[in-house]
Amino acid sequence: MDTPRDPEELRRAFAETVAEILGIEAGEVRPERTWEELQADSLALTEISLILDDAFGIRLPDVDPSDMQTVGDALVLVERAVAERSAASGSGPG
Repeated sequence: MDTPRDPEELRRAFAETVAEILGIEAGEVRPERTWEELQADSLALTEISLILDDAFGIRLPDVDPSDMQTVGDALVLVERAVAERSAASGSGPG
């Protein structure tokens, strides 16, 4: 998958990827939702992290699961990693 450059496209691709892994509708993957609400345990979070790394061509930092309570917490990490990758490769948004 090409990494979306538009923030809204990135959020949509993130939600679709997470939803597919968890077997839920993408609309359920909202920033305020907790992983517990989505019934994602630590094994699922590890799988999500690895698949997001691959899907977006990034490397998410190792994070203590207690520091990533919500979908929004994970989305922020993905957005930062994508921005860092873009900056390192010299390609900006747009």
